[in-house]
Amino acid sequence: GINYLNPDKPNKFICDPRSSYLIYGGSCEMWIDFVEWLVLRGARKIIVSSESKVQQPYPSRRLDLIRSLYGAKIHHVSGRIQTKENASEFISEVYKIGPINTVFILPVKTQHQLKQSDIKPVQYLDMALRNISPKTTFVNLFGAAFGVSQNRVDVEFPTYNIEWPDTVDFTDVLFGLDEILALRTRFVIIKSAKVSDILQETT
Repeated sequence: GINYLNPDKPNKFICDPRSSYLIYGGSCEMWIDFVEWLVLRGARKIIVSSESKVQQPYPSRRLDLIRSLYGAKIHHVSGRIQTKENASEFISEVYKIGPINTVFILPVKTQHQLKQSDIKPVQYLDMALRNISPKTTFVNLFGAAFGVSQNRVDVEFPTYNIEWPDTVDFTDVLFGLDEILALRTRFVIIKSAKVSDILQETT
């Protein structure tokens, strides 16, 4: 689960091409942006589990281009994780593609649309990871799943929890993610879209 240091940009998150990277949740635009972010940092085995499918020509072309330019294997799974057993089976299948380096949990809905059932799949994924791939880094960008991150940190599983206000666009969050993942702190609040004050560490 080690990410290599880039001497030109010491804070840049560099992926291991032999490992797999899992993206859970997010809108179509959001997870494609994230796929591109990972591929540009060396990831070649990416699994996306999102109910948001690629239905428009432009995002479909983007994915095709990423695959052809970088030789990346990008798997999209649209089924919803509904039980602990689903989650264990899913994580086991991902592990077969490559050891799971990092899991990224993306927002599934806006806060006022959330239901408890939207958080359950994240809890199930966490349980499965603890059993099957305990060294996997868990990066939570889904505010409603903060409790899952807190529980993981309390028992010292590798975890980051990242929050930001509605005034900050997800693309700005991605822009600051290299620096965030280089921090020692596990709980980060992004204050604004400006590079100079994009990070606020919390204890």
